[in-house]
Amino acid sequence: MLRTSGKILKYLFVLIFLCFGPEIVAQDIKVELGKSEVALNEMFTITVSVQDGQVRNLSGFPEIPGFIKRGTSRSSSTTIVNSQVTRTFSITQNYLPQKEGTFRVPDFTIKANGENIPVSGKTVKVGPKKQQQYYDPFSDIFGDRSPNRQEPEFIELEDDAFVAVTTDKDEVYVGEGFHMRFSFYVALANKAPLSWHEMDQQLSEIQKVIKPENSWEENFDIRQIQEDRVSINGKPYYRYDLFEATFYPLTEENIEIPAVEFDMQKSKIAKNRSFFSFGPSRKAEIKTYKSKPKTIKVKPLPDHPLKNEVSVGVFRLEESINKKTLETGESFKYNITIEGEGNIAGIKLNPEMDKKLDLFDPEESRNIIRRGNSVIGNASYSYFGIPQVPGEYDMSDYFSWVYFDPVKEKYDTLKSDISIIVTGESLVDREISSKALDSFYDLIGQSQNDLKSRDGFDDVIPYIFNGLAILLLAFAGWFMFKS
Repeated sequence: MLRTSGKILKYLFVLIFLCFGPEIVAQDIKVELGKSEVALNEMFTITVSVQDGQVRNLSGFPEIPGFIKRGTSRSSSTTIVNSQVTRTFSITQNYLPQKEGTFRVPDFTIKANGENIPVSGKTVKVGPKKQQQYYDPFSDIFGDRSPNRQEPEFIELEDDAFVAVTTDKDEVYVGEGFHMRFSFYVALANKAPLSWHEMDQQLSEIQKVIKPENSWEENFDIRQIQEDRVSINGKPYYRYDLFEATFYPLTEENIEIPAVEFDMQKSKIAKNRSFFSFGPSRKAEIKTYKSKPKTIKVKPLPDHPLKNEVSVGVFRLEESINKKTLETGESFKYNITIEGEGNIAGIKLNPEMDKKLDLFDPEESRNIIRRGNSVIGNASYSYFGIPQVPGEYDMSDYFSWVYFDPVKEKYDTLKSDISIIVTGESLVDREISSKALDSFYDLIGQSQNDLKSRDGFDDVIPYIFNGLAILLLAFAGWFMFKS
């Protein structure tokens, strides 16, 4: 009986999880629309709230016919129920009506924390201004809401933030990678409200300026802005990486990264604002931050016959073969992989070729991993070969790869350690003999060995005799004349 009850409880738990699990696990982001009826001197609001988290990368507040946007406000609340603490963070977009009437809030999509949240619109009725005829006990808390109220006075808080282009190296060899970040830094002690401003347009223009020319780029493709905590000179900051890539200079020219400007939206705070104030309590303005220029020194590689062809990085070789003993004319499969840190896309393997071993074009694959400050990966090649002559083959005679190690600051060579033993008859001599006979028989085949017909010769004989007769008559006439 207990066993049966246990099974029932287990299935019931699974059923409950399937029905309600997704809502429990998913991040709780809510979008709330304001009242359906507002006065001409009241704000209509759209609020985005996140429970036990923060709202990041927020966009998508719609334009509403008959209303104008009048800034955003932020708030947070903490509730404790049965010793369970819940914190809710909210951002509210305020809309001020321009005239009385009925207006439609269109359907729209809010993007927050990397999620797209579809929101159904609604109809909002705007009525006449509300007159405050009595003392409002909440006016000291929420502000004077009378239509004749004066515009609040705003104060600007000093912000503790900056923008910077940073690299992990100040000098590199030609072909050696360096990592670049374009980031916005905000001190943990910062009190000034800051938010993003026209990010896509700004970053598109900034990348055109800071990306070095004559360099191979491995872009880290930032899709969502993350918050990382770092320490600079012992002071804690939040770092937001906006662009990240590794570059490999292809020429000896130094890389000059100019200063760039980056705009943020900074809000002023109402001077007499109370703790519980909502609505137009902030005034947004644009503040421009400017990075410092930076130079990366590019050093030429040491002299070497392959100086202009080698890859630069730290690499090693992995290899395998399916047969180490075989006969002439028998095929084998040889796999070779070059892996490490460097410009994986630039790796080229060109094996030596001779008449003793036929090597066919390889199957090639590359795997590139962008992680931390580095680009690692591998380039793999799979060759099929057929030996033509018996003997011992060192694969290092065919497969070796020269590169420059920037850590050791010298050239190095990766070579195969595999050898194979081949038995049987030489196929090269047989091929030469076969080709010689083929050439002889080809000449015989091309020569004309058919019998020629004499029909044409018989037709010419009468003309020959006629010519001889004329010559004899001419000679006889000349002889008689002389006599």
